[in-house]
Amino acid sequence: LGNKKLKAPVWDGRKTALGVAAVSIVCLAVPFIPVGNTDSVNVTFDEESFRVSAPMFDHEFRYDEIEQHELDPDFEKGSRKWGYGTPDIMSGKFRNSQFGDYELASYAKVGPCIVISVGGDIYAFNQSSDAATQACYNELLSRLP
Repeated sequence: LGNKKLKAPVWDGRKTALGVAAVSIVCLAVPFIPVGNTDSVNVTFDEESFRVSAPMFDHEFRYDEIEQHELDPDFEKGSRKWGYGTPDIMSGKFRNSQFGDYELASYAKVGPCIVISVGGDIYAFNQSSDAATQACYNELLSRLP
């Protein structure tokens, strides 16, 4: 190389900081990515409780803790504050003019919702059709004390 000296590599802190930030964002986001078949609202009934699960909504409700219940034939879903939304499923934290903040697990194109109050909080959910939602509500009614 003769008289030419090699320059020491220059550390560029900006590239390193951006790389660390990008990896951090990916690592933090991965737990929030729904896995598996997420385009469904599942309701399962047991002896003393029932569970409603959908993306970003997974609650078990004891029948004896339900303070109020109704089947609203044309439920106003309102706007999503935080949660999951596709053309098929809406779930998570929502706000509407009737209840303010509430939690929703709903098929987007199905109007009726079962609305319950537990511990002062409002939850609404439905099934894949009007008829399936009615059948689910009838099942719930048959299990309430």
